[in-house]
Amino acid sequence: MRYGYARVSTKDQNLARQIAILNAYNVEKIFKEKESGAKLRRPIFTKVLTLW
Repeated sequence: MRYGYARVSTKDQNLARQIAILNAYNVEKIFKEKESGAKLRRPIFTKVLTLW
């Protein structure tokens, strides 16, 4: 299974472009998160890392 991760920093930003690109690569499961990349604690990102 192909996993993808889409993230934006603020709630005002949109994930649509990242999701469209991941779909173009036939990613089967896309995890989405709206958290700053500067934060050390990003729950969805941490979950994705455990899948590998």
